[in-house]
Amino acid sequence: MDEYDLVFSLAQYHEGLQSIDMATARLLKRRQKISHDLPGLPPKALVAQWAEQCQVSAHDLERVFVTLYHLSESRHRVRPEGFRAFIPLARSRSQDGATYTILSLRQYDNASVVRVTVEVENNAPATMPGLMLDLDAPFRAWSTHGGGSQSWIQQDFVVAPPLPDNVDGISIRLLVKPHPRPPHRGDLCSSEQIYEFTPKTIVF
Repeated sequence: MDEYDLVFSLAQYHEGLQSIDMATARLLKRRQKISHDLPGLPPKALVAQWAEQCQVSAHDLERVFVTLYHLSESRHRVRPEGFRAFIPLARSRSQDGATYTILSLRQYDNASVVRVTVEVENNAPATMPGLMLDLDAPFRAWSTHGGGSQSWIQQDFVVAPPLPDNVDGISIRLLVKPHPRPPHRGDLCSSEQIYEFTPKTIVF
């Protein structure tokens, strides 16, 4: 029994919602068509405005849009199959005391795997940053394997459909999002000894 069947067995459907739910299904299809199934997320200020105009909870609306976003993402995720080629890239950008490198591209029949490294030049980071790979349509990217040490981070991203073997002319953007720094025990580390990641976009 899947999740829907389980909930269906416990919750009685309100028959008066049929016409509204049919309209919702049509709007969902129209939304996918207009966005080419790349909807993104509306700004929170816009969601708050809609919530006020429609007299619904902004939090509930945010959850709806996040769910729709994740559904869109999950429909396009694939497992790389049929390895074709390994292409070294070694494209680096240094900013704010850290070096960001697109190290290599592994080509498969149905996807590409982009390996990214981050090296802190001086002080060790308090926590690893959150990394996201951003490309123009029709490419989608999501993170898979990753790891590292206090001053060096490695992260793999799957991209589908596969990138061309020559990525010249394709804008590859690395979005860096800081994670909150956990409290330190005692006073062993001063703020001057800790490298802190700040939000930024690295363009290769």
